[in-house]
Amino acid sequence: MKTLQPTIRRIDVKELTGLDTLIGKTDGQRCMPKFVSIALNNMNEETLLWDWTGVQIATASFFAATLIPLLKMTISGELKKYFVLTRMNKNCLDELILVLEAEELVVMLAEMKGESIRSVELIGHINRVYADTFTEVINRKRASAAELFRDSKNTSKSRVGKTAWVNRLTDLNRLRLLKKEKVGREFVFQAPFLEG
Repeated sequence: MKTLQPTIRRIDVKELTGLDTLIGKTDGQRCMPKFVSIALNNMNEETLLWDWTGVQIATASFFAATLIPLLKMTISGELKKYFVLTRMNKNCLDELILVLEAEELVVMLAEMKGESIRSVELIGHINRVYADTFTEVINRKRASAAELFRDSKNTSKSRVGKTAWVNRLTDLNRLRLLKKEKVGREFVFQAPFLEG
C-alpha cells in the first residue's frame, strides 16, 4: 500500500464542477476553465489524483472537452503533470475508454484504500509491451533500462535489448505514465504515485 505524497494533489471532480451529471460537450466547455485552473494552479511537476466519487454520469463528449485536452497538453510538454483517475463508476469509465481509444491516449486508473493508492492499471490505447513494461517498473518501484536489460538476460523471458528498454521507458515518460530522474550516468524511472 502506497501513501500519498506531498507531490500528489487530490481533486474532487464533483466538488470542482458542482455537478454529479456531466453530459455533453456544452457541460464540458462550461467546466473546462475549472479543469485548466486546477492544472495551472501550480506549475511544478506533480501528480493530480482526479477523484470521481459521487459523479453518476460523465459522457465521452464531456471527457473530450475537458480531460482529453489536458492529457494532450501533458504529452506535448505544456503541463508538467501526471494524471491518475480514481473512484470512477463503470458507466463513466466505459465512456472515458471510448474517447481514450478514439484519441489513442492512455491514462492511469487507481484503486484506492482510504487515502492510499492500492493499485494502478492503464486504461485506453496502450501497446501490451508498454503496459507490461509499466507493470514491471511498478512492481520494482524504480528501474533503469540497464537493470531491466540485465534481468531479462538472466531469466528465461524473451530477451529484449537495452535500446528497446530505453525506448519503452522513454515513451512511457513522454506519455506521462512514469517519472524520470537522472541518477549518476543513467535515468531511473518510477511511477508518479510511488514514494521515491
